[in-house]
Amino acid sequence: MDTLERLKARGAVLAVATNKRSDLSELLLEKLRLRHHFAAVVGPDRVSARKPSGAHLVEAVRTAGGDPARAIMVGDAAPDAQAARDAGMACILTTFGYTPVPVEDLGGDVLIDAFEDVEEAIDGLLADFYVSRALRG
Repeated sequence: MDTLERLKARGAVLAVATNKRSDLSELLLEKLRLRHHFAAVVGPDRVSARKPSGAHLVEAVRTAGGDPARAIMVGDAAPDAQAARDAGMACILTTFGYTPVPVEDLGGDVLIDAFEDVEEAIDGLLADFYVSRALRG
């Protein structure tokens, strides 16, 4: 919860892009007292294509009022990494989660071991983005 609160304080627009039904996902987040952190909860019933299609992420970000060109996917499994690649988004993957494939093999840009590491991973991705942009001129 602390990480979500800090990200929102930094101006992040947070969304959930899940392959589970939107209504059930919203109910779960309500029960966990986390729903208020997310501008949108978007399951396959609210998008044109489900993960691993990048359209799922793009549409979720737009539904939340965010800019897909500035979005970063945080996930834990192959569909998350594949959807991020398909959408042209940076991808942070957790080393804990629901994947039968070793997370190191999924092609994420950054791997994290705890939710508390999300901010540092985002800062690193942003630094890399601006350095490469400056080098291109």
